Amino acid sequence: MHTRLWFTIISFNSMAAYIPVSALLLYRRPASWPYLFSLFTGLLVAFIDLGAGEVQVPALLLLAFTFFTGFASPHRAWRWGIITGIWVPVFQIVRMSFEKYPAVSPAEGWGSLIALGFALSGSYGGSIIRISSERMDRRDHSPPVPEAFANPEQTLAPQNLLNPQPGESPEGVQRGGGDGTPLVIPEAAPPPFVSVEEMPKIIRKVAPVYPELAIRANPEGTVLVKIWVDREGKPREALVVKSDADIFNDAATAAAMQFLFTPAYMNSGPVSVWVTIPFRFKLADRK
Repeated sequence: MHTRLWFTIISFNSMAAYIPVSALLLYRRPASWPYLFSLFTGLLVAFIDLGAGEVQVPALLLLAFTFFTGFASPHRAWRWGIITGIWVPVFQIVRMSFEKYPAVSPAEGWGSLIALGFALSGSYGGSIIRISSERMDRRDHSPPVPEAFANPEQTLAPQNLLNPQPGESPEGVQRGGGDGTPLVIPEAAPPPFVSVEEMPKIIRKVAPVYPELAIRANPEGTVLVKIWVDREGKPREALVVKSDADIFNDAATAAAMQFLFTPAYMNSGPVSVWVTIPFRFKLADRK
């Protein structure tokens, strides 16, 4: 009983201290909330499981907590299941190692690994519901067929589409090809700051070429370039944010447009974001 009491006191105080630490981390990195929530709920369920005589309550809590986490962040369902469910067997095994006469047998302690099954079932259940719901929503709200390509039996195209003036195109619509290719609506640039779960990672990095015009002056410097990375991880635009020498700007943006990234991810999937990359120009680079 003495060992169990100490274990309970340490567990409770650790969980109490977890809240202000989480608040500080969320202030600095808001996108980390699924990790912090999964960790806290896993510790909470493990703490409850220590005093529970039956497995029904901890199992139900695991299913509920991980279901909502999986729904909120469906593309990381396996992570939330493992982060939440692993603490039940960990607490049981640690408790057995400290107690001289453990309340559970070693077989029951290792059997608590089944908690991972409940946690993964809940997280994948929430993930499946979220993804299925989004697919149905996209299907129900899919854009109508443009009038210029609609079936004549369904509707008649307006005159401004049938006989546009030279150099004109319908407002808000980019023309398709003459061979019947679909209309392409350009993707809008993302806002300056987008809260995402996972930022883009560089797959292909291209070093800038030292400009020939700068050889005589032999300057060195750094150019800070802001790159618009689209949902496929490709650069769409490169803007100079800060430059030590304007002569390096073109070379820096040219190199930036040859980069390749993994896409940024939010709850609903890949999104467009801006990333900032420094390009350093040194005299040794031109040799």
